[in-house]
Amino acid sequence: MKIQDKAFVAIQFTVCLDSGDEVDRTEPGQPLSFVFNTGQMLPGVEKRLDGQEVGYKTQFTVEPQDGYGMPRPELIRPVPLSDFPPGQKIDPGMAFEINTPRGKLSFIVKSVEKDVVTIDFNNPLCGERLRFDIEVVEVRQATEEELTPASAGCQCGHDHDGCGSGHDHGGCGSGHGNGGCGSGHGNDGCDGCH
Repeated sequence: MKIQDKAFVAIQFTVCLDSGDEVDRTEPGQPLSFVFNTGQMLPGVEKRLDGQEVGYKTQFTVEPQDGYGMPRPELIRPVPLSDFPPGQKIDPGMAFEINTPRGKLSFIVKSVEKDVVTIDFNNPLCGERLRFDIEVVEVRQATEEELTPASAGCQCGHDHDGCGSGHDHGGCGSGHGNGGCGSGHGNDGCDGCH
């Protein structure tokens, strides 16, 4: 079967930044799976996989507009230090997760000044070019259960903030602690998070 609309697809992958730094990878025998063309995967990855079959191997680059988009300044916000638990250590670069009515959101601390913490809800991979190395290991018709919104997100068996975090895909190429897998990620972090 060829990869097409609503097909169940499983891939083994590695994703790196332009610098060559590895962002994420699947473990051997533990592929990342998703339903094609349902918003669970980055558009740039789906474009490359469309029409392919099991055994297809490819290496390619996804530009930010087809990945996690560009950072949005409105998602960088000052919040009172008092919003954090008393005694909580807070340093720039630290990642936190909060529960909201829309689901879990992750953010990074940008700066700490006196009584104000500047936080960034942008996905850490917004604005990044991503280099993928992918092998398609399974393609089949998705089941009714896999097509229901309740099962949307990755089928890879990992806990992803919003789909991109237990194994921390944050999504096929999401970086760590973000809401990923191209899941429709509950991270609201960037234009085009998919």
